[in-house]
Amino acid sequence: MWIEWKLKRNKSLFLFLLFVSAQAFSTASVPSLNQCPDMIFIDGIEDDSMPSLGAGGSYPGNVQATTSGGSEYYIYIPSTYDPSTPMPLFVLWHGTAGAGNADAQAQAVRSKWDDHAETGQFIIVSQVGTGEQGSWDSGDVAILNDIIEDIQLFYNIETRRMYLWGFSSGGHWMHALGMIYADRFAAYAINAGDLRFATNNNIFPSGTSRKIPVYVSIGNTDPNLPYAQNDRLEFLQAGWEEDRNYWLEVFTGGHTVPNNVPTEIWENICISTNID
Repeated sequence: MWIEWKLKRNKSLFLFLLFVSAQAFSTASVPSLNQCPDMIFIDGIEDDSMPSLGAGGSYPGNVQATTSGGSEYYIYIPSTYDPSTPMPLFVLWHGTAGAGNADAQAQAVRSKWDDHAETGQFIIVSQVGTGEQGSWDSGDVAILNDIIEDIQLFYNIETRRMYLWGFSSGGHWMHALGMIYADRFAAYAINAGDLRFATNNNIFPSGTSRKIPVYVSIGNTDPNLPYAQNDRLEFLQAGWEEDRNYWLEVFTGGHTVPNNVPTEIWENICISTNID
């Protein structure tokens, strides 16, 4: 397992412990960076790709899969997928779906992203929340670990280019996971989420191992907007740079994900690797 974690409860406090091998990071030339026209290389023609070399998974199109522990998840494999060439991976966490609706919501999220996966040439994994009211809890972190192990076994994934996205409650969690596992994921994106869950659990931008690129998108009538605006200041004060590794997009609308947002996210973080 590439994530080993423990969870201790102290009232509402969650303490995540990360045990991941330390790595030295610098911007690298990775052949499988794919379709990222603004990528800038500083190390010549070095091949720093880290493919998983997985094989045997069904492709292309929609795939339903199950972990060894029995957790279902949903995949989309672009028509351009070639098992000989590693592809980036985007993990998606839906918002609170309501009791009994998480499975359908995971499929709906995959459908919202599949055209963008075709254009951007990345693989989608849409996970199903197992928390109360179709949301998320600590057990889903272990399931995510199992899912990524499966995906890397059955598909050729560029392991330095794995991304996270979450909407609403999924976004709250992704802020926490993105910062905790900043050395494992290339970048992460949030829709209609904010830092309150992370900071309430003692996870802050100032404490991350690297300045992982973060893209935040939120509606101008979303009640979470003031929190997201305060989050922007916290990231910038911690050393993030606006329009380089931190973006805040405020669109016209409410607590939702406009159809163009996935493409805008990818256009900004496509150039990001986990060796920033």
